[in-house]
Amino acid sequence: MKRRIASICLTTLMVIISAGIASGCCQENWTAEKRDSHSGCTAGPIDAGVPSYAGSTLYRHHNAPYTKPDDSDVDCHRKTDCSYNDESETQFTCDWKIQVYSGGQWQDCEYQAISGDCTGANWDTTGYKPGLEYRAKSFTNDTSGDGPYGDDAGVYHYSGSVQLKAPEVTHYTKRAGWPQCDINGLTLAFKDGALAYRYDWDCSCCKDLEHLDKVTIRENVTYDGYTSGTPPMHDSSHDGSNCFTNQIEDPTLRGKVATSGWWSDTHEMLGVFGVWASYCQGSQLYQWASGWPEAPPVNGGDEFGWTTIEEHTIRRYVEEYQSGHWRYRIMKDNDGCTHNYN
Repeated sequence: MKRRIASICLTTLMVIISAGIASGCCQENWTAEKRDSHSGCTAGPIDAGVPSYAGSTLYRHHNAPYTKPDDSDVDCHRKTDCSYNDESETQFTCDWKIQVYSGGQWQDCEYQAISGDCTGANWDTTGYKPGLEYRAKSFTNDTSGDGPYGDDAGVYHYSGSVQLKAPEVTHYTKRAGWPQCDINGLTLAFKDGALAYRYDWDCSCCKDLEHLDKVTIRENVTYDGYTSGTPPMHDSSHDGSNCFTNQIEDPTLRGKVATSGWWSDTHEMLGVFGVWASYCQGSQLYQWASGWPEAPPVNGGDEFGWTTIEEHTIRRYVEEYQSGHWRYRIMKDNDGCTHNYN
């Protein structure tokens, strides 16, 4: 009996030792590393894919969409027979930031307005400065929910850079039915001597004209100086630099913030004194400019980088249209209005 009991104990001991040897070769369940013992395993790092901007022109006040390819990660998995094979993870976390190129390097923006997941993100550009280069930065990591329990190192990937632009004035158009000489009841000393226009415009990206809150639109009129010729540009009240200088500022600058989407431009009749003028001539530019953090002053100077929309020639005449009868006439390109003095 003792011999039988000893035999049973020896058999049990051998089973325990065998089990110990078997478990000793399989101490790791998963690993993101490739080792000599991992026959047939790739043990690659996380492939997060490169995020990319999915929009067209990037305008302030808009949400900028970014997309990113699906994440993948293949790591080593121990099978029950102590061999290894590739297994793919399926669960990841992704964090997003916006970076700006400043001081010769890329920096995380202090003001963050971006939200997303591992498929992509949306960036609210409202609080950012036009003219600078921006890019999206995504950080991808694996999780403990599957695979090798999150033991891969997380990875950063960056989109290409995109320049943020301010909304622009577009489709600047003369309103139908204009110009007018009788300005719809507008009280002027001489309605029939005033030439009036109305213009409309849109925004290059706008769902809302309020996006033009940093954009100024203006007219800029400069008058030619005295020149010889027939007829000469001359008025008895001029000081030698241009005509009608006692009544017209040169240059004439008039503007407004562009959020209204329209404005009127009225060329009023001028009083004329002394010897009659033949004519005087000016160049009129319609222009817009964008500023930061505020719009350029409505009557701002050329340092704001104004973009010219249209250019027109304005001529003001005082002329004898019949013997002993004089009139004032204004012409803007091919449009005109007159007022008879007598």
